[in-house]
Amino acid sequence: MKSRVRIHVCCKWMYIAMLTSLAILITLELHLYADLRTKTLLQKSRRGRQHRAILESSHSHYKRKHGSSRIVKSKVANDIDEKMNKRIFRSHQRVEQTLDMVLERVKSGKEGSIYCDGNLEVFNLDIVLMKNVLIDARQQKSKLHGGETIKQVIGEKESSEVVTLKPGFFRIPCASMPLLKFSPKSHFSNWYLTVSEKEVDIPPKSTHISNFTVFVKRGDYANMYWTLIELYNTYMTIRLFGKDPKTTSVVLVDAHPQGKLDSLWTLLFGKVIRVRSLRGDIFIKEVTWVIPLSSSPIGQAIPNLPFIREFKSTLYKAVGINSVVPICERGLNHTVITLILRHDYVAHPRNPSGKVSRKITNEKELVKHLDRKFPGGRLNAVQLDQFSIKDQIRIIYNTSVLVGVHGAGLAYTLLLRPGAAMFEMFPLSYKKSPNWHFQQFAVWGGCWYERWISKDKSPKSNEWIRIPTEVPEHFINKYLHRMCNLTSTYS
Repeated sequence: MKSRVRIHVCCKWMYIAMLTSLAILITLELHLYADLRTKTLLQKSRRGRQHRAILESSHSHYKRKHGSSRIVKSKVANDIDEKMNKRIFRSHQRVEQTLDMVLERVKSGKEGSIYCDGNLEVFNLDIVLMKNVLIDARQQKSKLHGGETIKQVIGEKESSEVVTLKPGFFRIPCASMPLLKFSPKSHFSNWYLTVSEKEVDIPPKSTHISNFTVFVKRGDYANMYWTLIELYNTYMTIRLFGKDPKTTSVVLVDAHPQGKLDSLWTLLFGKVIRVRSLRGDIFIKEVTWVIPLSSSPIGQAIPNLPFIREFKSTLYKAVGINSVVPICERGLNHTVITLILRHDYVAHPRNPSGKVSRKITNEKELVKHLDRKFPGGRLNAVQLDQFSIKDQIRIIYNTSVLVGVHGAGLAYTLLLRPGAAMFEMFPLSYKKSPNWHFQQFAVWGGCWYERWISKDKSPKSNEWIRIPTEVPEHFINKYLHRMCNLTSTYS
């Protein structure tokens, strides 16, 4: 009996000890988790402050440098600004290093990392140039061909628009392919597996392409923001090698259906080809892989984008605008205010209803108020998707002040004339997670920028947003006077 009592007591104490140990372990885990969470939040906050400082400093730098023709800055002040920018944007040296490497190659013949007797050249693992390339168009697969109408592919999964390149699609003269480790965020890691290291014998019936050719993998073909980024990446890659975009062939490695934004590609480049339309063997003298989104300078907070003015000018000329007229050359009363309206429209097979978010609840009231405050046809309230791409570019070119609720259409900020202004409006949900994309676009385009965040706490505030009429009116007045360097006020 006594032994049983002892065993029972021992088991009881062992059980208590186990519970105590478990409680201590849980307490320690909670403390460690709390410390890790605190550090993570501090890092995010610090990165957010740095990002805002970058944008604000670069915008301030532009305003000090270009804000008024009456201000004459000394060389010392300019040197200080340059040093400040170098210090602020140091974290993005990798992107700038890649661009410098390619530019240096074009200017002085200094090459990147060369392999395969000069037939493979790699720049910082961000841009790839291949020579004497034989394409085997049979080594690819996808469910869709690409170029179908939206109605033909309604309901199709996104994976059906992905084109997979198989080993042997690219073949270059090479005894042994080097072992290159591309970023897992980049599609180059998959494309590189398709490059054959066998010696290339050109079949007698192969098609020859003499033009400089670039391969680009598109993401979302119906979103203006992503489309402009990929257009710029392609244009910049071509210009880095000193080539003319109008004599360059662009191969789109996707099976996306037709979209209105497709015409932007044909406006910029000489020949645009869908990869699924390639047949048999094709010999190309020079092939480049366009810099991926993960390495794109337009996706980074750097102060200046290479070739951005030239990029804008090329698009202007493609729609018949051959010279850029200053914003206020014809006077304040001839400035144009463009209000972008958000209405439902079908542009994507995965959104057959065409439903869009962040629509303005008091749209008619807002348009009527602004039209009364800025008479003479200066207000242009438009739903951009109802116009052709050429007309959209003309509308943006003629815009002095661009106003709209946050959405992909505001990516056109990148194409505003220098000195124009953009006013972006957000629902309350963006207060905790601010979006800085279009402020970056404004800085790069040399434009004024300001934002407003709604205080509406209703459950559907992200689907619908009410804009107090005095909010955009105040911004427009403020920036029209600032842009045109006037001090008078509207009646």
